[in-house]
Amino acid sequence: MRPRTYFQALWNTFSSAGYYVDVLKAPVWFSIRFVFMTYALLALIAGGWYWQVTLPTLRTGLSDTLSTAQSQFPDDLSLSWSGEHVTMSRKTLQIPLPESLNREGMPKYFLTIDPSLEKPADNSEIANQTLLIIGKSQIFVQNQAEEWQPTPLKDVPGFESAFTIDKASSGWWKDKVNEAGQAALSMTIWIFPLLWFLLKLVSRSISALFDVTLLWALMRIFGQKPSYMKLWQLVLHCVVVAEVAEFITSRAWPELDFPMFSAVLWAFLAIVLWKVGTSSLLFAENEAGKDTDKKMKK
Repeated sequence: MRPRTYFQALWNTFSSAGYYVDVLKAPVWFSIRFVFMTYALLALIAGGWYWQVTLPTLRTGLSDTLSTAQSQFPDDLSLSWSGEHVTMSRKTLQIPLPESLNREGMPKYFLTIDPSLEKPADNSEIANQTLLIIGKSQIFVQNQAEEWQPTPLKDVPGFESAFTIDKASSGWWKDKVNEAGQAALSMTIWIFPLLWFLLKLVSRSISALFDVTLLWALMRIFGQKPSYMKLWQLVLHCVVVAEVAEFITSRAWPELDFPMFSAVLWAFLAIVLWKVGTSSLLFAENEAGKDTDKKMKK
């Protein structure tokens, strides 16, 4: 698809419900390429936003967290990693989130170290107040389902060999960890847009298949027999409208708690179906089937 053709299609997708009659005339591959190019474009914009807005906050947050950890490192504290398990001169060490980060809705501590902890469920008070937990031999991180996922410490970079951290060596360790962390964050500049593209495209494609199947079934229940592929084609273009709306609002108003994608998708799809619902193009497969039956009867 040529850039000029793509941007004309993008403009018409948003500006004219009547354009969707032309969409039904086009082959399905036209809509698939259109969606693919839109998500590629959004991935580049998302990558630029991440680079200019999100990444500097993460870099500052990392530096502030390490500085806070060093400044609050107790004089009598000694933390050792033997290669198999963690030992510490006190029972628990908790490092708070830096003040430079927006802490609303986040736990109080960035990291909690407790060598006696086998799993977060053993101490719910700690688990409810921290982002990361280092136990006897594992590090625990919460996933999107708020379940703690363990990873053996010996598999974490920096824990390949034994070491000891105390007040005297904390500055050296802070600089080393900050250097490694900043290098890792630099790599995310290229990784983020690629992951955004793949995850969004796959998840929205699966969601669109469920939505069009539901809509197709409902229309058949009410006596209409639309072409499944043509209905899917309309949904693909409406997905683009919903994705752009969600993309803009999530960055303009990040505190907005509203299912923008689903709301825009179904509202816009209702307008489109109202506009093209009487078009024979939406029922192309069925009309072709009727013509075939008539010819066979003759």
